[in-house]
Amino acid sequence: MQPTVKLACACVALLAMSETAAADRVSTLTLDAFSIVSFDDKEVYAIPAGSVVPMHFPDDPTGSSIPFSIRPDEVAIEPIQTGAGEGLIVRLIRPVRGTLTVDAQGQYVVSFMADISVSLVHPTMGGSKRLRLFFTTESAQTSSADGKTQLAVSGMRVDPAARALQLVAATRNAQDDYPGPGAAVYAVVSGRLDRLP
Repeated sequence: MQPTVKLACACVALLAMSETAAADRVSTLTLDAFSIVSFDDKEVYAIPAGSVVPMHFPDDPTGSSIPFSIRPDEVAIEPIQTGAGEGLIVRLIRPVRGTLTVDAQGQYVVSFMADISVSLVHPTMGGSKRLRLFFTTESAQTSSADGKTQLAVSGMRVDPAARALQLVAATRNAQDDYPGPGAAVYAVVSGRLDRLP
């Protein structure tokens, strides 16, 4: 390859990289002390404050519905402590595509589907499972495997002034899951965005 051709290729690659970088506007959600995971509302554990979820928005968003993405390698959720020497390690296992929609009051509705893995840390037990959870600032419902517990949890839309939000998601444990075998499970992901798209 001639030097001039190499130079041209390098310039094209740099321009492509610049366009990709310019296309992203990153808004980082930092979790606060109100983030929890609950099992039947009997066992409630904190999702560590300070965990971060970077969200990539278009650099020049238009319209009332703005797409965003979340990259697994950028999400940092600290282990959830469930007891002495016990815990849950939660990881995002696939890229996420979601939407941020402006409502009539100027607040933002956030929603996305996430594929996650949950690994158990325990002195005598172990294992992991994969879950597909729908996270939203609206509401979520779940019930226990035996039907005795019915739970509903509400999120909180993004207030542009405070940039605070609460996302909720719900599922049901299998009978052999730990903690909370057969429990109605929900999560509250509470925090603040460092900026809006």
